[in-house]
Amino acid sequence: MRSLGLFVGHLFRAATADPRRQVVSRTVEESNQETPQGHVTLRRTTIDEVEVHPPPRASGGRESDR
Repeated sequence: MRSLGLFVGHLFRAATADPRRQVVSRTVEESNQETPQGHVTLRRTTIDEVEVHPPPRASGGRESDR
């Protein structure tokens, strides 16, 4: 049943996603260190996206009509 739920989740995200935005790359840098307080994980995530904006619409009226 878990696989069915994952499948339905993928379909739902695909149906509700904004097609004008696309993730181009995702970079995760991770560092594990020991501190006096205990074990610490430092993580930096960088997401590069592209957004496509439609061209502005024409006003619809002609200059000669004015």
